[in-house]
Amino acid sequence: MNLENIPEYLKENASWCLWKYETRNNKEIKIPFNPTTEVCASYRKQKGKCTSHQIKNSQVEEILLREIRKVTAFAKYHEQEFVDLVLKKKTSKLNQVLRSQKKELEDSKDRIAKLDSIVQNLY
Repeated sequence: MNLENIPEYLKENASWCLWKYETRNNKEIKIPFNPTTEVCASYRKQKGKCTSHQIKNSQVEEILLREIRKVTAFAKYHEQEFVDLVLKKKTSKLNQVLRSQKKELEDSKDRIAKLDSIVQNLY
Protein backbone atom coordinates (compact mmCIF):
# COMPACT_ATOMS: atom_id res chain seq x y z
CA MET A 1 0.00 0.00 0.00
CA ASN A 2 1.36 3.40 -0.96
CA LEU A 3 1.05 5.79 1.99
CA GLU A 4 1.21 8.79 -0.34
CA ASN A 5 -2.32 7.90 -1.46
CA ILE A 6 -3.80 8.46 2.00
CA PRO A 7 -5.74 11.75 2.22
CA GLU A 8 -3.99 14.49 4.19
CA TYR A 9 -6.74 14.71 6.81
CA LEU A 10 -6.16 11.06 7.67
CA LYS A 11 -2.37 11.37 7.69
CA GLU A 12 -2.56 14.36 10.02
CA ASN A 13 -4.62 12.37 12.50
CA ALA A 14 -2.00 10.28 14.24
CA SER A 15 -4.60 8.41 16.27
CA TRP A 16 -4.89 5.41 13.97
CA CYS A 17 -2.60 2.72 12.73
CA LEU A 18 -2.39 -0.11 10.25
CA TRP A 19 -1.14 -3.64 10.69
CA LYS A 20 1.84 -5.14 8.99
CA TYR A 21 3.07 -8.68 9.27
CA GLU A 22 6.55 -9.64 10.40
CA THR A 23 8.08 -13.05 10.84
CA ARG A 24 9.67 -13.65 14.22
CA ASN A 25 10.85 -17.04 15.44
CA ASN A 26 9.34 -18.61 12.30
CA LYS A 27 5.94 -17.23 13.29
CA GLU A 28 4.06 -14.48 11.47
CA ILE A 29 2.80 -11.79 13.85
CA LYS A 30 0.83 -8.58 13.35
CA ILE A 31 2.70 -5.40 14.22
CA PRO A 32 0.77 -2.13 14.60
CA PHE A 33 2.02 0.44 12.12
CA ASN A 34 1.32 4.17 12.24
CA PRO A 35 1.90 5.68 8.77
CA THR A 36 2.90 9.03 10.28
CA THR A 37 5.50 7.82 12.76
CA GLU A 38 6.01 4.37 11.21
CA VAL A 39 5.63 2.81 14.65
CA CYS A 40 2.60 2.67 16.90
CA ALA A 41 3.05 4.77 20.05
CA SER A 42 1.84 2.07 22.41
CA TYR A 43 3.96 -0.53 20.62
CA ARG A 44 7.01 1.71 20.97
CA LYS A 45 6.38 1.79 24.72
CA GLN A 46 6.74 -2.01 24.73
CA LYS A 47 3.07 -2.64 25.34
CA GLY A 48 3.16 -4.68 22.16
CA LYS A 49 -0.33 -3.88 20.99
CA CYS A 50 -2.55 -1.07 19.87
CA THR A 51 -5.62 -0.05 21.79
CA SER A 52 -8.73 1.37 20.22
CA HIS A 53 -6.88 3.42 17.61
CA GLN A 54 -6.53 0.74 14.99
CA ILE A 55 -7.87 0.58 11.47
CA LYS A 56 -7.75 -2.33 9.06
CA ASN A 57 -6.26 -2.08 5.59
CA SER A 58 -9.66 -2.88 4.14
CA GLN A 59 -11.15 0.11 5.96
CA VAL A 60 -8.40 2.40 4.69
CA GLU A 61 -8.94 1.08 1.18
CA GLU A 62 -12.69 1.75 1.52
CA ILE A 63 -12.03 5.30 2.65
CA LEU A 64 -9.57 5.86 -0.18
CA LEU A 65 -11.95 4.43 -2.75
CA ARG A 66 -14.78 6.64 -1.46
CA GLU A 67 -12.49 9.71 -1.68
CA ILE A 68 -11.33 8.78 -5.18
CA ARG A 69 -14.96 8.43 -6.25
CA LYS A 70 -15.77 11.87 -4.79
CA VAL A 71 -12.89 13.48 -6.64
CA THR A 72 -13.66 11.77 -9.95
CA ALA A 73 -17.36 12.65 -9.66
CA PHE A 74 -16.44 16.26 -8.96
CA ALA A 75 -14.06 16.26 -11.93
CA LYS A 76 -16.71 14.70 -14.16
CA TYR A 77 -19.48 17.17 -13.30
CA HIS A 78 -17.36 20.28 -12.68
CA GLU A 79 -14.56 19.77 -15.17
CA GLN A 80 -13.48 23.40 -15.58
CA GLU A 81 -13.53 24.06 -11.84
CA PHE A 82 -11.49 20.89 -11.27
CA VAL A 83 -8.96 21.93 -13.92
CA ASP A 84 -8.75 25.40 -12.35
CA LEU A 85 -8.15 23.89 -8.90
CA VAL A 86 -5.42 21.59 -10.20
CA LEU A 87 -3.74 24.41 -12.10
CA LYS A 88 -3.95 26.70 -9.07
CA LYS A 89 -2.33 24.04 -6.88
CA LYS A 90 0.36 23.32 -9.48
CA THR A 91 1.02 27.04 -10.02
CA SER A 92 1.29 27.58 -6.28
CA LYS A 93 3.83 24.77 -5.95
CA LEU A 94 5.81 26.04 -8.93
CA ASN A 95 5.85 29.57 -7.49
CA GLN A 96 7.11 28.20 -4.19
CA VAL A 97 9.92 26.32 -5.96
CA LEU A 98 10.73 29.40 -8.03
CA ARG A 99 10.96 31.62 -4.91
CA SER A 100 13.22 29.09 -3.26
CA GLN A 101 15.48 28.85 -6.29
CA LYS A 102 15.63 32.65 -6.66
CA LYS A 103 16.70 32.95 -3.03
CA GLU A 104 19.35 30.28 -3.57
CA LEU A 105 20.58 32.14 -6.66
CA GLU A 106 20.79 35.46 -4.78
CA ASP A 107 22.63 33.79 -1.90
CA SER A 108 25.06 32.23 -4.38
CA LYS A 109 25.65 35.57 -6.11
CA ASP A 110 26.33 37.20 -2.73
CA ARG A 111 28.76 34.45 -1.83
CA ILE A 112 30.56 34.75 -5.17
CA ALA A 113 30.85 38.52 -4.68
CA LYS A 114 32.33 37.99 -1.21
CA LEU A 115 34.78 35.41 -2.55
CA ASP A 116 35.79 37.76 -5.39
CA SER A 117 36.42 40.49 -2.85
CA ILE A 118 38.52 38.17 -0.69
CA VAL A 119 40.58 37.02 -3.69
CA GLN A 120 41.17 40.64 -4.84
CA ASN A 121 42.27 41.63 -1.34
CA LEU A 122 44.76 38.77 -1.32
CA TYR A 123 46.52 40.06 -4.44
